[in-house]
Amino acid sequence: MREVDDRIRLWRNTVALFYELKTIGLKGPFKSAGYKIGVIEPVADPTGAGGVPDIVCSSDSKWAIIEVTLNDKPKKCQLDSYRDMNPRLFQQWLGDTIAGKPNVICSRLENDVDDGGYCQIFVRDRFDSKNTEKLSDTELAEYLRKFNGTDISRSPDIQIQLIPEMASKSYELRRGLVNLVLKLAEPGCRGRTADQIVTSGLERIAENVSETSKGKLVKSVEQQLVQLVEGKMKDYMEYDDSSPNIVFRFKEGVNIENKNTRSKIVRLLKEWVGERKGQTELSDYDSNDGDMTATT
Repeated sequence: MREVDDRIRLWRNTVALFYELKTIGLKGPFKSAGYKIGVIEPVADPTGAGGVPDIVCSSDSKWAIIEVTLNDKPKKCQLDSYRDMNPRLFQQWLGDTIAGKPNVICSRLENDVDDGGYCQIFVRDRFDSKNTEKLSDTELAEYLRKFNGTDISRSPDIQIQLIPEMASKSYELRRGLVNLVLKLAEPGCRGRTADQIVTSGLERIAENVSETSKGKLVKSVEQQLVQLVEGKMKDYMEYDDSSPNIVFRFKEGVNIENKNTRSKIVRLLKEWVGERKGQTELSDYDSNDGDMTATT
């Protein structure tokens, strides 16, 4: 369970570095250096020889590739594969003014793995960076160093609940879907397609995730929800497959505000995820709710 929560925290805190955290009066270092996320998980090289970057981002003239990982093994080989990537591979997301080699960075929660001398950032509680001198963008390097020691333990209002790699991780995907399923019971909700649910779960990175990666995630979500509705939640939910895009919704008359009904739904969703211990409320599945406002 911790690994799942850590993966979401890692992504939320990494993405937060591209925004202004107004409540605590801070700008993330990438925001300060003028960087914006261009694309997440692009299929840049059809041969696969160059690997698939997690985040490709850019400023007006510089660009960077960020590997976001919980892997406890060094990612040097992966980072090496990014070093000579041509920015033209990402022109549709970055524009045609970017040139030169990327600034290659590895984002981790903990400072416990050496990634072969590449620039690293650590984002669990207090931000830290290492090997910033390896970056060709000296302005970005300076902003990263200045941000060292900043408390980022309170996540900004970036409530990412799904990430593309969950498409192949059924347990993690189910866990990420719990709160999104609950939203289907909100007043006025007539149901949502898997694509709409994924867009909500990806939150502000929804427009940055490549079509290929999002498509895989949508397909996995649809499969998981069909199983949920036909199984654990058959008395409470239904789906309409009369059109190509299946619509998932709660059955008419289901009152999620009723204490007994809610308790049953909580139990069924926990059983679906595969956990019975440690969670007492649906909100416990959202491991890193924050109270800050993040703006571009």
